[in-house]
Amino acid sequence: MSVIAPLATDMYVPAFPRVGEDLAAGATQLQLTLTTFFVGMALGQLVGGPVSDARGRRRPIVVSLAVLAVASVACALSPSIQLMMVARFVQGLAGGWAMVTARAVVVDLAEGPRLVRNLNVIAGVGGVTPIVGPLVGAALLQLTDWRVSFWVVAGLVAFMVVAVAVWIPESLPAGKRHRGGLAAVAGAARHVTGNRAFVGHLVVMALSMGVTFAYVASTAFVLQRMNGLSPVQYSVIFAANAVGLTIATLVAARLAGRVPTRTVIATGLIGTGFAGALLLVGAVAWGMPLPVTVVGFFVLMSAQGLIGPNAGALASQSVPDHPGTGSAVLGFFQWCAAGVVAPIVGLGGEATAVPMAAMVLVLTALSVAALMAATRPSQDLRPTPSDQLHREEPPMRAVRLHGTRDVRVEDRPDPTIIEPTDAVIRVAATCVCGSDLWPYRGADAVTEPMPMGHEYVGVVEQVGDAVLEVKVGDFVVGSFFASDNTCEICRAGYQSRCVHAELMGAIGTQSQLARVPLADGTLVATPGIPDPDLVPSLLAASDVLGTGWFAAVAAQAGPGKTVAVVGDGAVGLLGVLAARHLGAERIVIMSRHADRQSLARDFGATDVVTERGDAGVARVKELTGGLGAHSVIEAVGTQEAMMQAIRSTRPGGHVGYVGVSHDVMIPGDELFFSGVHLHGGPAPVRRFLPELIDLIWTRTIDPGKVFDLRLPLEEAAQGYRAMDERRAIKALLRP
Repeated sequence: MSVIAPLATDMYVPAFPRVGEDLAAGATQLQLTLTTFFVGMALGQLVGGPVSDARGRRRPIVVSLAVLAVASVACALSPSIQLMMVARFVQGLAGGWAMVTARAVVVDLAEGPRLVRNLNVIAGVGGVTPIVGPLVGAALLQLTDWRVSFWVVAGLVAFMVVAVAVWIPESLPAGKRHRGGLAAVAGAARHVTGNRAFVGHLVVMALSMGVTFAYVASTAFVLQRMNGLSPVQYSVIFAANAVGLTIATLVAARLAGRVPTRTVIATGLIGTGFAGALLLVGAVAWGMPLPVTVVGFFVLMSAQGLIGPNAGALASQSVPDHPGTGSAVLGFFQWCAAGVVAPIVGLGGEATAVPMAAMVLVLTALSVAALMAATRPSQDLRPTPSDQLHREEPPMRAVRLHGTRDVRVEDRPDPTIIEPTDAVIRVAATCVCGSDLWPYRGADAVTEPMPMGHEYVGVVEQVGDAVLEVKVGDFVVGSFFASDNTCEICRAGYQSRCVHAELMGAIGTQSQLARVPLADGTLVATPGIPDPDLVPSLLAASDVLGTGWFAAVAAQAGPGKTVAVVGDGAVGLLGVLAARHLGAERIVIMSRHADRQSLARDFGATDVVTERGDAGVARVKELTGGLGAHSVIEAVGTQEAMMQAIRSTRPGGHVGYVGVSHDVMIPGDELFFSGVHLHGGPAPVRRFLPELIDLIWTRTIDPGKVFDLRLPLEEAAQGYRAMDERRAIKALLRP
């Protein structure tokens, strides 16, 4: 159902010259049959979704497919180009209606990773349509009349009507339907179209569709009329260009997280501009010779694989509160652009490709301007007072510590932009850190209520005028130290000691919203909105994973090394994971708790030492032939843990210490004669975030397993108690 309507066009386009002869129609009239179809598709998608939300899925699908079948028969029987245009409009309207409702069924029946996989399968099938459609259409032209392609579509649709009526159950129960109707859709559409980032990327995506259909509408004439190719030869070239587009799309997917998405889009626009210029020169100077045509069309279509999907993804990320409406608006304007462009490229008739090439250059220039507008920081990106009223939210809820073991969740004012380098994020997940337990237990004095939390992931809601790298709608991971990431210390890789550093714990991130200073240097955007099961792992990267990683790097864990880990909290456990990823040969976890020992082995530990102090040191040396470990991670912060780490290290070895130090005093003579390197302190998590996000996004590592307790923010006090009593390794809080 997701491809049958586009298939009706892809099979039909190769027949343009014969349709024109049979119906006495010119190039512009023929291309208007594309326009009417695309306008119908746009309206069908825009209206079909809300109607199915109110009426259910099954009946609208059956009705829209039945109308599609009748419209296809009308196309096959059309005696004139005017009736063909009307039939094509109805065909597009019904096809768009069926497509959007079919996608809604998928959303009804799947969620999380399964939903993503299913939608990717649909996209994959859709990518085959431009390849198969023209080939089938050309084969039919070789054997019979152009009208047969519409009879084939009608037959396929009739089969689908029967299949849905017999085998597809209703996926939207009556209790889940709503009567929002078109008025609700219009209100949400006004909200998303007021977002500059959304509109800019929407324009880029829609104009990419316009470029695609400038190509679709003109290729039959350029290749068959101007270059004398047969329908089969034309279809082979058409299919090859579709393969180029598909490959470019797959390459763009591989680049996600490695190369900024806007850079990928810009590369596609450069390719589109090059192809447009080549085609224009070929059309004006040489009459569009075949080599120029083939190269120009291939580059043109391959470039669209870098533009459209990525622009659509950035647009959707800009309006996280309205994903359905955003998708409907994207689909509507995509098909509108296709419908407007198609007839314009036919204004020059069948003997010139100049209008097509000129249109490509114009659309490219407009896309460049739109991309620049989308990425330019602006006050427009900030919620307006009407937006605040639209949200109708109660005061923000946030965790504050009032005294020893006195954790409360309270109403607090919403954070605002203070400095132009600030961002405000809506926190998707936060957590309780082991270091939060020091003031909780009374080891650090609490003289007045203090905000809590310094680990966070979420979606950007506002940005200051000087923020350039992150955008409203980005899903971001940040460090527990805000840093500009540009000073000399930051460039050396020690962002936690940035000359402008601000401690996020002083702001507090155990809350629904959080202000992040120095946003460009602190926040790192993920390639897209993550699957829900990835959020805990991304949250771990905000501190405990990045800290454990720094500890392993500071201890110089690597191939051939034995690594000992002092501390079986979240940082120590993720130090095990980091050491394993860095190639350590043997990893010893010092732990007395069976559940933590099990998780450590899951992360890569090879040995467990249950002894502490001198007994623990002796056991490590026993495992290492009396020498001690090459690398030791200290992840506690007490005197006993630090001395145990130093004494477990062989001469010339390295200790990476990241436990927050409390009353640690290292005897100078012992340190002098140990021959041990010490390196540590507050972890420069920002240095490692891009790599860690990529490892998580590709599911190479799963650090989120350290969150063995997950609670709503309102139950934060339970999370603190569980960690204080060592009933939980780490408590995740969901605002």
